[in-house]
Amino acid sequence: MEPTATADDRQSALDAARVSFAAHADAEAAVLYGALSHVATKHEVAGLVAQVLAGHRTQESILRRMDVGARTEDWMCATIRLRRSLLTHAEEEQSVMMRALRDCMPRLEYQRLAAIYATENVRALGVMSALVPISRRAARQAQRRAAR
Repeated sequence: MEPTATADDRQSALDAARVSFAAHADAEAAVLYGALSHVATKHEVAGLVAQVLAGHRTQESILRRMDVGARTEDWMCATIRLRRSLLTHAEEEQSVMMRALRDCMPRLEYQRLAAIYATENVRALGVMSALVPISRRAARQAQRRAAR
């Protein structure tokens, strides 16, 4: 998204991000949690799900606080924070949940599950690219501000 985006443009992007986030969380619950319950103990599943839900709460909080009428720098900082949170969440999914499934499932079953989930993940995270500023200068400024 360009730094000069209007409030309507921002609202459209934010609405798309919210819908995408909800779809991702639903797919995660439908695809991964059920599969985990077949390969891990209830205690292990509860711990993994709690970790995922904590990430979701962080992302929901960022989305809730995003103000389409905010100054350009503030808006871009919020989008960078959201993107970082989503990338961290995706890395945790791969390194924890998907690894647990891969280690415990027959190869073909895991590959089928991974394909279903990867399709959902790419679709959901793809919408987030609309929120990231295109201007490199503006992005660098926002990153410096977000790091404060």
